[in-house]
Amino acid sequence: DTGRDLLGLQTGWAPGTVIVGEIMARTPAAQRWQDTHGGAVGIVAYDVLRVGDWRVYHGARDAGAPVPYRDVSRLPFAERIEVLRDLVRALPPQAARVVELVDVRERGFRGFCGEVLERGGEGLVLCDPGAPAGRGKAKCKRRDDVSALVVGVRDDVADLRLGAAGNGPGFSLVVPRGIDVAAGAVVDVAAIGFEASWKPRHGRIVRVRGDLTLRRIT
Repeated sequence: DTGRDLLGLQTGWAPGTVIVGEIMARTPAAQRWQDTHGGAVGIVAYDVLRVGDWRVYHGARDAGAPVPYRDVSRLPFAERIEVLRDLVRALPPQAARVVELVDVRERGFRGFCGEVLERGGEGLVLCDPGAPAGRGKAKCKRRDDVSALVVGVRDDVADLRLGAAGNGPGFSLVVPRGIDVAAGAVVDVAAIGFEASWKPRHGRIVRVRGDLTLRRIT
């Protein structure tokens, strides 16, 4: 179900082409994406490693039917994104509905970051235009640290209320490995802004605050 609208998709690309992207399936950002794409699960593409496949190319060439083949992973990002832009631009309508090129800007980062955060995004990825694949990318995200009171734990999910005293709105987060929480503990939560109800957006537990944790007096 995660890739229900991508499996078997006819792109028209040479067999063996490898792109890099993010499936818009289960996150809050993915839900917003689906709301604007008729409920379809899609992929936002942000890099390309190969056009075609060497083995397919040589097999088809021997049969008299050449297949494009090009390893672009060592090209600078600026050139790879142009290759990817051409691939996405050439998609047939059905594929173009669910495969989208990431929004790429070359200037005006501060204003663009504000736009992304305003519409519920996490931030930007800064790319070195001269870097080969696998290098030259850095995440640039807003981070808000807030405290929350753990009111219950079930399996690997903690139920929390915002604020060290637990007097804010309630929400739930998965407990990361290596962090041990129990009811009554106060934890720090890293978030990327807040929903209208002041629930942390894209929240994650980062540490237990032993100095703030409530202790039962007996």
